[in-house]
Amino acid sequence: MKKKILLLVLPLLIFSCGTQPKMEIMKKISFHTIAQSTLHGNGQEGIERGLYVIKNKKEWKNLLEKMNAVNDETSKFEIPPIDFNKEMVLAVFSEVLSSGGVKIRINRIIETSDSLVVYSLYNTPESNIAIMVMNQPYHIIKLPKIDKPVQWKVEKK
Repeated sequence: MKKKILLLVLPLLIFSCGTQPKMEIMKKISFHTIAQSTLHGNGQEGIERGLYVIKNKKEWKNLLEKMNAVNDETSKFEIPPIDFNKEMVLAVFSEVLSSGGVKIRINRIIETSDSLVVYSLYNTPESNIAIMVMNQPYHIIKLPKIDKPVQWKVEKK
């Protein structure tokens, strides 16, 4: 009788072990804002909408030069020292817009077992009245260096 019960229960145990969902480990990453503002060069800076992952001095210098191509943008904020052996920079830029009042910010960063997920938030003006001006909102941060693929997710408010 014991053998029959064991033969009935054993397959259930074997098959149920493989069906357990994998627990995803997620860790919130803290970061420091370097700058959050708006470019006013009518897109002449040549910076496309997107998330830029900057892991060395050359990439950082190139981004700052592009930002200064039309106006002296970087004089508006203090550029902290960045040790690219231990830190990296993320910069998110919106598309060039024809009306003002829109802001973009990196809301949170989550590290999973296989990637870094960057959530950015678009804030649009609460009133229907918007200033007509060509602009490109951006947010630049520094954080500890993490060597994983980066995903960008945009949330709208």
